[in-house]
Amino acid sequence: MRQVIHIIAEYVGCKKGRELFTNLDALMQVLRAEVKNSGLDTVAEAGFSFGEGEGVTGCLVLAESHLNIHTWPERDFYLNVDISVCNYSCDNFPKALNLANALKSVFEPLDVNEKIIKGYKDIEDDKYTEYFSPDYGFFIKPAEVLYRSSDDLQQVEVYDTKDFGRLLRIDSFFQTSDKDEAFYHEPLVHPAMIAHPNPRKVLIIGAGDGGVLNHVLKYNTVEKAVMVEIDDSVIQVSKEYLPKVHQGAFDDKRAQVIIQDGLEYIAGTDEKFDVIILDLTDPIGPARALYTQAFYKKVKQALRDESSILALHTEYPQLYPQMYGRINRTLKDTFKYVANGFQFVPIYGTTMSFAYCSDQSNPKGVTLAEVQNRLDSRQVSGLKLYNPEMHFGFLAEPNYVKEILAKEYEIITPAKGLDEFMNTYNVART
Repeated sequence: MRQVIHIIAEYVGCKKGRELFTNLDALMQVLRAEVKNSGLDTVAEAGFSFGEGEGVTGCLVLAESHLNIHTWPERDFYLNVDISVCNYSCDNFPKALNLANALKSVFEPLDVNEKIIKGYKDIEDDKYTEYFSPDYGFFIKPAEVLYRSSDDLQQVEVYDTKDFGRLLRIDSFFQTSDKDEAFYHEPLVHPAMIAHPNPRKVLIIGAGDGGVLNHVLKYNTVEKAVMVEIDDSVIQVSKEYLPKVHQGAFDDKRAQVIIQDGLEYIAGTDEKFDVIILDLTDPIGPARALYTQAFYKKVKQALRDESSILALHTEYPQLYPQMYGRINRTLKDTFKYVANGFQFVPIYGTTMSFAYCSDQSNPKGVTLAEVQNRLDSRQVSGLKLYNPEMHFGFLAEPNYVKEILAKEYEIITPAKGLDEFMNTYNVART
């Protein structure tokens, strides 16, 4: 929404209202009435008459800004109009437009020279904008901020939004929402869970909103789901504000929540898992270490056997092809099979990519019938996107991805490989 809207106009050869060109009192009375009819509010006024038979100037101070008008009867009944409205609490542009049209009806000019000037964007928009680069981004404005807290680890916010319901934001990055959580969680979780022959024990790293946990626990084969989250405040906030995302998964007896850094957990655990799902923040700051070959190798050691499978998101291939290529190259150097998935996620504003990595279980190796049979036998229900057809739809590689992956890339280490993302993503235009 723009901070200010100006409508500036010249009326030439007015056929009506000519008596108002020299009668200040009559002009002010008409202006008051038309302002009120348009839905705007007059709070003060001033006017001046330049002499008998000469033009007049009228000014109404509006709660929304102002209306100015000046007449020249000696110049073929010419006048100019200046309407300005502010949009601090609501969009007043329709009211200003109604006022401008009403004044045209009052005076019926033969010709109109009108210009609408849309002022600078609302400075509040930047607070809710996520940038892909200094020149490209998108914003989701809250109808209400339900929760905002900044602790030693990260800033956690929950908004109520018009288009997405309740929305979780961490460190200025949109994470998930009531209405579109399935666009991210379902392609992250279900191709891997279906590809595994019998997923009984699952490890989730990150995912404090509980969305991944909810989808994992839809499988009756799952006996234990361990969720490792670095920040307990994310879990507590999600429990209170995002019930449509986690759907009570935290209360499931099969769920075990551990508050710990994922890197430390992987390095220290002796447990083995059928499926490991990484739902990480973007590779900025400390999270960089969780995108390296060294970390992926440690994750692989926590898999039970060759049929076990790792699922993770691999960022935005269209916007960051080099970064996407490096992540993919690093995974392929660690696992025999790396199947790639793709899905547009509304609150991310672009297509997110996923990877399903294993030495034996390949999501592309199952048939349509096998996907349906496993969904049925494992009693998976309540899905918005995922079904047998979508399983293979997620896995279809676009041509631009094939072109990206045909190039050579370096393996990611803690020292190099992610700078493209770190130097551009969510860096506001200066």
